[in-house]
Amino acid sequence: MSRALRSVGIVIVAGVAWLATSPASAQGRRVTELPAHKWEEINWMRLKDIVPGVTDRAILPIGTIEAHSVDPNGSDILIPLKLADLTYGPANALIAPPVYHGPSGQGLMDMAGTIRIRPAIFEEYVYDVLKGLARWRIKNVLVVNGHGGNAEPARRAAQRVYDEDGLRTMVVEWWNFRRDLSTKIWGGKPHTPGHGALEETALNIAYNPKLIERDLYDKVGGKELGSQEGGTGFSVFPGIASMGLPQEPGEGLPNFDVDKANEYARLLSAAMAESFLEAIRRWDWIASHHPSRPR
Repeated sequence: MSRALRSVGIVIVAGVAWLATSPASAQGRRVTELPAHKWEEINWMRLKDIVPGVTDRAILPIGTIEAHSVDPNGSDILIPLKLADLTYGPANALIAPPVYHGPSGQGLMDMAGTIRIRPAIFEEYVYDVLKGLARWRIKNVLVVNGHGGNAEPARRAAQRVYDEDGLRTMVVEWWNFRRDLSTKIWGGKPHTPGHGALEETALNIAYNPKLIERDLYDKVGGKELGSQEGGTGFSVFPGIASMGLPQEPGEGLPNFDVDKANEYARLLSAAMAESFLEAIRRWDWIASHHPSRPR
């Protein structure tokens, strides 16, 4: 065998030819060119060549399991999975194994299937996952969060890992990100996205329209399933609705248009990738203009 052939090398994995990625051959390659882009689908010997040779970025979907009107109980993780799948290509990032469970709403605990993890436990779990990504040379992480109760614990975990390991992380709560896209697609007045309502149902449809029970919604009715979230002057324990409507009257009821749902998911994920790439550009610029971080 010639020296040139020995320096390239071909490995066959599951019928797919992998280029043995030395640091030199990995330059210019993208995650979309790999046979697998999900962390758990790549073997350990190949992963050490991909990170950081092909990318030093990862997307971490986090969510929880709780009742969501006629949407699936896993809405809070299925949506981040869908957004991650649409975002990884433009962001040139691997998708890290998702965190399925989080601190679900206590008001939903009487509704079948809801599972709750204590916030402190959740924070430590996300912290350990981020530490693991940093250990294996991931430098930039996009956390796609699907549940409000995850937000603060996830932010605290991200700050801790940055302080300790320098891992740069953007935590995105999709429902608070680019709210203007909802009005752009469905019209109506600007509003705060609800729970199991317009935007969340749309992203579930984008994930898998067969999981949305439209006939059950028509049978039970939005008024029975939904209640206005916040601004009512009272609190109830346990909760009285599996669909939380926006504070803005008349806004946020589900719309089951598949084309609009897919367009919303596409625009939201594109904006998410753009923001992540801009954050990385700015992080890199800042790093080039100050001394090395103390360890």
